[in-house]
Formats: sequence, structure tokens, C-alpha cells
Amino acid sequence: MERKGLILKNRYCLIEKLGKGGNGQIYLARDLQLGVTWAVKEFPSRKRSEAKMLSGLSHPGIPRMIDYIEEDDAGFLVMEYIKGITLEKKCREGKPIPFRELLAMAQSILEILSYLHTQDPPILFGDLKPSNLMISENRHMYLLDFGSAVSGYGNPERSCEGTPGYAAPEQYQGRILPSSDIYAFGKTMESVSGKRIRLFRFLHPDWSLFIKKCTKADAEKRWKDAQEALKALLAVRRRQGRMKLFAQAGLGAMALAACLIISFLPGENQQDFYHRLTETTDRFEALYDTSRAASDTGRELSEKESTNERKDPTEIITTNNNRKAFITKTVDTEEETIFQIAEDFDFAATDKELRVLLQDAAPSAERGKILYLLAINAELAGNQERAALFYEDLILSEKDNLPAYAAYGRFLYRTGQNEKSLALLRDVRDKIGRGELTPQSVRDFRLWEKEIQYG
Repeated sequence: MERKGLILKNRYCLIEKLGKGGNGQIYLARDLQLGVTWAVKEFPSRKRSEAKMLSGLSHPGIPRMIDYIEEDDAGFLVMEYIKGITLEKKCREGKPIPFRELLAMAQSILEILSYLHTQDPPILFGDLKPSNLMISENRHMYLLDFGSAVSGYGNPERSCEGTPGYAAPEQYQGRILPSSDIYAFGKTMESVSGKRIRLFRFLHPDWSLFIKKCTKADAEKRWKDAQEALKALLAVRRRQGRMKLFAQAGLGAMALAACLIISFLPGENQQDFYHRLTETTDRFEALYDTSRAASDTGRELSEKESTNERKDPTEIITTNNNRKAFITKTVDTEEETIFQIAEDFDFAATDKELRVLLQDAAPSAERGKILYLLAINAELAGNQERAALFYEDLILSEKDNLPAYAAYGRFLYRTGQNEKSLALLRDVRDKIGRGELTPQSVRDFRLWEKEIQYG
């Protein structure tokens, strides 16, 4: 039923339909007494639990409840009107969200969920997804539509009111837990990340492992609630500056392998092999160049801050803020370039070409390097099982090659197999101690050690 023009309580005039919520219509209303505008949600009066729940909440990330009116069989919830754009619509605009902004969004969402989970009894939102998150004009995050929220948890025989693709597995079994919201949060972050989630495993491995734990099918293996998840996220953010240099350098080293292969080409068909290999690896080289630039720029920030010798404290603060803003913009731009190169990459064609080259590369040196590129290509394409096979073949082919072990160990870390990566690292250290491995070309090995240390 169209409600435009309806006046509620001789005070709230519905002037425009804004959209549809989980359980009803959303209207823009003018307060005839105060002359301000509010949002009004209409739903069946039997669903009044949402109004009752909101009446007891006060958080900057939750729209304030102003009033509640019932007429006939309909309930009207009058709320603070937030002018902005939903996260779903923002993603549909097609402009990627910078990783730095994504981290800030994640923290804001978990802070709201943490507030809900610490209520007595806990409030579980139940239907977290991009369309229920609003970014206001001043870039503040709000959580909308409490129609699926429940007070307390367990709720035997409760039907799932979440959204397919975001609802946790246990919600389909009639149960909802604090970790159910964490699952939906993880799926929301995956949705917002889009195709670039593959590259996050390289550029931001800590973040990828954090989200992977959020979205475990087994509720016992997730973060148990928003407080625990928020604590873990803050640790990821603290480590981000250090880990980003390691990750970008590692991604650059992978791409650099494409450039190094041409130094080890077979003799007889050298020119033909060189030509085919160059065509296949040109984009890897571009990825390396951009990764190196982003890594160098990030390093420049830390070095300049540590060597600042100006005496005027005000000048130091102003200069550092300007430099941070400039370098943040530069690093984000370079990271976007990396993402664009990866999105345009033809992984299937590259895999086919590299496998043909592998057949022509009889000497072990060439074989190992091409296996390395096959593993990288498969991993960037999102095929972790295939990548694992190539990395394992690489180890078999290059038993005395320290960078090969480092490549496999870093892959294990990126894919959340921390214990296996640590066991391999200990084994490699033992091999070095026994003289079975020569500690040369140790750059990737040191990066691997750093990742394990900070992980």
C-alpha cells in the first residue's frame, strides 16, 4: 500500500518512498513540529520487536530511534535519517575501494557488532551484508535494518532470516551465535574485495588469513564474537606497515623470476625459447616493477620519519602529515596499478604457454624456474590446489635451492597453513646447519622468516 502523504500521530508526514527494508517499506518523513526530516520504516505490527530492541540502543554507528507508532496492523518506526550510500551501491559504482579504506570500514563494522554482542543479553544482528551498511556523506559507517536481529542466542527451531551467501551454515539449522555475525562480516568483506581478493593473499597475507578464519564453516573455528575479531583486526592493522613491505617485496620477487629465467636458456633453440618465454612473462615483469615502486615508496615514509631533524615541533607535525598524505596516495595508486595488471592477466593462456615451455626446458635450472611461475600463476588465479602441486614439484626439482623452499614456505603461510610452514622452516634451518643447503640468495628466505615472526 502506498503511504505517501500519510500523517502519523499528527506529526510525521511521509513525503517520499526511499526504498525497501527487510520487513517493510522505508519512507522519508517531515516532522511537522520540528521541521526536520526522519526515516520511517513500516512493517507488520507483530514485528514490533525491532522497535523494542532499538529503543535500548545508543551507538554512533546505529541510527537513533525517535518514535514508534502503531496504526491498524502496521507499525511505524521513526528513526534518524542518514543521507549516504549503502556499501552495496558503492561497490556497484565499479570504483575499487582502496585497501586502507577497507581496513577502516572493517574496524567500524566490528566496533558496532562488538557493542551489540556485549549487550545483556547479547544482540545478534543476523543479516549482515553490504546493503545493510550505510556510508554517510561524512564517511561514517552505519548498520541498518534490525529486522532479523535477535536478543540472546541459541534460539532452537528459529528459522534462518539471513541472506544466502552471507548467512552462516548454523543459521540454516535453526541456530544463531555471535560467530554467525562474524561469518557474515567475513563474507561481506570478501564481496567488497571482489576479484582483488586473490592479490590480497600476496600484498596483505595477514588480512587474508584473518578473513579466512571469519568465514570458517565450523562455528568453533571462527572468532567467537566481535570483540575477539576486533582485537585480531587491530593486530593486523598494527602489523600492516611492516607486512606490506615484506609482501610487496615478495610479490615483486615472484614476478622477477620471469626476468631471471632468460639468463638460463637452453643452447640449441635459445632464440625461439627466449622469444616465447618473453611473450609469456612480460606482464609478470610489469607486476614486479609496480610492486617494487610501491615497496620503495612505503620504505621512504619510514626512513624519512626516522631521520627528521627539524627543531620546530609544529613544523615537524605539519611536514609529516603532508608527507603521509602524499605517500599514502602514491602507495594506494601503485597498489591499484598492481590490481589492474592482475585483473587484465590471462591466467589460463599463461598456464598453457608455461606448460609448453616446461616440456622444452629439459635442464633442471629452467624447469625449476618455470615451475615457480606456474605456481605463481595458479595462485594468482585462485587455484590453490593446483598451485600447491607446482610448489611441491618445485621442491622436488630444486632440492638444494633455498629460494625454492622459501617460495613454498611463504605459499603455506599465505594459505593459512602456518604450522606446516613453520615445520618446513625448521627443517630448512636444520639443512643449512648440516651444510645440505647453501645460504645464498637469502632474500626470500628472510622474508619468510619475517612473515612467520609477525604472524
